[in-house]
Amino acid sequence: MLDVLEKMEYYNMNVMIFHVRIMNDALYESKYNSWSSYYNTNPDWDALPWLIEECHKRGIEFHAWMNPYRVTTNVQLSLEDCAKRYKPLNAASNPKNLLKADKTIILNPGEPEVKEFLVNTC
Repeated sequence: MLDVLEKMEYYNMNVMIFHVRIMNDALYESKYNSWSSYYNTNPDWDALPWLIEECHKRGIEFHAWMNPYRVTTNVQLSLEDCAKRYKPLNAASNPKNLLKADKTIILNPGEPEVKEFLVNTC
């Protein structure tokens, strides 16, 4: 990330848009979402506050971007089996909050529990 920040400085870029929630997970500590599999497995260090601070030191705005609904892609799971993978505070832990199309599962945006979960996640 330091290399990315140095390149941003070199090219006078002033905004970083960082993907913090990829697949109903988190690249930050969260009681609602599990750590992302894309993140290292060191839960003792939350990189997000560090990255925000490093951006601000360089005069770079930091914006968090999240995929609100995507749960899985390219996976053959029943909604019930998918739901078993998530914490009770995560809306995906309830199969009625999920929609499936082919190999993709998303949170159902029409469910009030999903809406509340996403507000809490933010």
